Amino acid sequence: MTPNIEPDLLNLPGEWDCADGMTQFEPTELQYQDAGEWLLKLHDAGIETSPDFEAWKALHPAHAFACAELEAVFVAAHRPAREVGRETNRRRSWRVPRKYLPRLAGAIAACAALLLAVPYFPTLAYIGADFQSGPGEVRAVRLIDGSRVTLNTKTALDADIGTGGRSARLRGGEAYFEVAKDPARPFTVQAGPALVKVLGTKFNIRMDDDQAAISVTEGRVWVMSRSHADQSAVLTAGQEALVNAASTQVQPVDPYTIKAWRDHQLFFIETPLRIVVKELNRYRAMPIVLSDQSLGSYKVTGVFSTRDLDGVMRNFEHILGINSVTVPPGLTILY
Repeated sequence: MTPNIEPDLLNLPGEWDCADGMTQFEPTELQYQDAGEWLLKLHDAGIETSPDFEAWKALHPAHAFACAELEAVFVAAHRPAREVGRETNRRRSWRVPRKYLPRLAGAIAACAALLLAVPYFPTLAYIGADFQSGPGEVRAVRLIDGSRVTLNTKTALDADIGTGGRSARLRGGEAYFEVAKDPARPFTVQAGPALVKVLGTKFNIRMDDDQAAISVTEGRVWVMSRSHADQSAVLTAGQEALVNAASTQVQPVDPYTIKAWRDHQLFFIETPLRIVVKELNRYRAMPIVLSDQSLGSYKVTGVFSTRDLDGVMRNFEHILGINSVTVPPGLTILY
């Protein structure tokens, strides 16, 4: 059966069309990326099409469909969310007014960049770890000495428990440790730039980029910078140490914020949306992206469930007056 594809899909006066018959050709991630780069190149040159672009589209029907899908992203960003949902379900044709092309370019650029930049889970650094958790998963493990470790989303941990000592290495992510008391065998944890040593206590470690945050809920925890042995601290309940290659800072911490993730909750007080989005992306296989960086300054206050990330998006629409649309291969754009 010959697919119903218009040969000059993008070369129309004033607007672009997408025929329904193309939906049988599902583009790959690389094809979406290439389509985004082509459309941006055309926009930057101030032209509708070019011989090279037409030749690229003719190589495979999915190329033209990828272009049309990216245009659909833009259409969704300028319609009420309810209407977008109806049209998406019906797979109707999209018509994109040319006057919106400059704004479309930004959304395309964000999508194309993320398709390459998104660190798919599991990362190479996590391969072979003793214990792992997937996106959005909270996993509890019990070590052979009776200690209990709860892994937050996208976390990897190695453990070595023997008669000569007890040690663990947090490769990445976040974990809550409930260490069984054993004065003869101190328990040490290596977490990026930090080294933690305890006898028996409860504490949380979170790794972000090149920094480790160690928060104590019970007992005493000794923390040292691995790059500066003279930078160390003894933490007690309600204290937190932020350790990176340059410094070690001790500060108070709210116990509620330490345990929130173990209750499948995210807690924000006047937090910029860009930081909230970064936090939400820890729990997702594919990320959320802001179509306009000015949205990142919006302030968010509330408690949200990590078990209902779609509900979080609906809350954003209601509280902040912004909308969201999800596009292949699962990116969510806030606009």
